[in-house]
Amino acid sequence: MRNYFLLFLIVFVDTLFLLHNVSNISIGYKEALIYFQGNSFLHYLTDFSTSLFGKNDFALRVPILAFHVFNIFLMYEVGKYFVRKEEDALFAALIYALLPGVNSGAILINNVTIVIFFTLLFLLLYLKGFRYVSYVVLFVTIFIDDSFLVLYLSLAFYGYFVKDRVFMIFNVLLFIVSLFIWGVEFTGKPFGYFLDIFGAYGVIFSPFLFIYFFYAMYRILIKEKKDILWFISFTALVLSLIFSFRQKVRIEDFAAFVVIGVPLMVRVFFASYRIRLKRFRRIHKFFFVIVFGFLVVNFLILQCNKFLFLVYKNPSKHFASKFYFVKELARELKKMGVREVICKDEKLCLRLRFYGIEKGGNYLLSEKGGDSKGAKKVSIRYINRTVKSYYVSKINI
Repeated sequence: MRNYFLLFLIVFVDTLFLLHNVSNISIGYKEALIYFQGNSFLHYLTDFSTSLFGKNDFALRVPILAFHVFNIFLMYEVGKYFVRKEEDALFAALIYALLPGVNSGAILINNVTIVIFFTLLFLLLYLKGFRYVSYVVLFVTIFIDDSFLVLYLSLAFYGYFVKDRVFMIFNVLLFIVSLFIWGVEFTGKPFGYFLDIFGAYGVIFSPFLFIYFFYAMYRILIKEKKDILWFISFTALVLSLIFSFRQKVRIEDFAAFVVIGVPLMVRVFFASYRIRLKRFRRIHKFFFVIVFGFLVVNFLILQCNKFLFLVYKNPSKHFASKFYFVKELARELKKMGVREVICKDEKLCLRLRFYGIEKGGNYLLSEKGGDSKGAKKVSIRYINRTVKSYYVSKINI
């Protein structure tokens, strides 16, 4: 009971932070493409949500946030099958909730959080013995996202490893069918992106934590029992690294299956920690404080990233700048009585459309002044600092 209380507390605090971020950011260009021009699962999900709750940022992002909340609970339930104590599973859920990549995906319109949800749901059903129901979940995932190809392949390897021929054949068939539906694209000239992919995982996990995660996966490979969760996480990690030797990898196709391996990392750490006498645990405690402290700092920086606009001399260098400004710009345009604009930046126009500013009319919107006489300057200010300026001028048509 105590563990569930702490789990709810983790979810509550995490959700408060994420809702605060939702209130600050604006719709991104890729998100606008999904919302207005897409035909994917994400498009229909966000369209349904905004039709119920209105066209606003909360309605746009709440479905993904809801999947994230479920994922934390699922991580705890699934983790209990792979760690020694329930407290360890709780700690795995906490680490998962703190991961920078997981938190970013929790409020941005992308498939990663949804992929994690269906993968954890399958695992929970499979581990609880609801074998055929778990097969149904796997079958449904064919129609959600192409990244599930990685899951089918890893499960086929696992089926072969445990000599479960039916399970292996089922996943091979899913893999083949998914190939026909989604296809696989290999583009570009051979070029090494190995360091890039390592850097991407460092951002998703936080650098020190990923180093230990990589070590844990390797340790299990050479010394410990290889279970279904390890096959999923390790296969995704290895495939992404192999492909990075050939081409630039879409990290989102692999990251969802890598991060669910967090309980295995926790298991490796506590197994190494508890086997030692108390007086020999200092080095473990030291590295734990460093790694976990760095993870918490990364989490806080991500959640409070708006304050970083005070640090950057050029606000466009802010790592999340592409998710800011537009909401405030739309608000200022409406105050001026402008409901339609012609944008020099077509991406900006599509984003403004979500906030009720349509494309067209006889007003020109530009980031540079002097396009015409009488241009009005619109300044976006964060924390009493001007971080972006636009110019609105009337044109004769």
